[in-house]
Amino acid sequence: QWMNMAQPFWALPALAIAGLGVRDIMGYCITALLFSGVIFVIGLTLF
Repeated sequence: QWMNMAQPFWALPALAIAGLGVRDIMGYCITALLFSGVIFVIGLTLF
């Protein structure tokens, strides 16, 4: 599930309806990917 943020194929129908492109949301997806990656790594190191 983590890589779905890097390759947002899940968002294609919503983008088509809204008339947006993938470039319009990639910044948000990469930010969420990095943020969740940091939390994931911290969780792995603590447990």
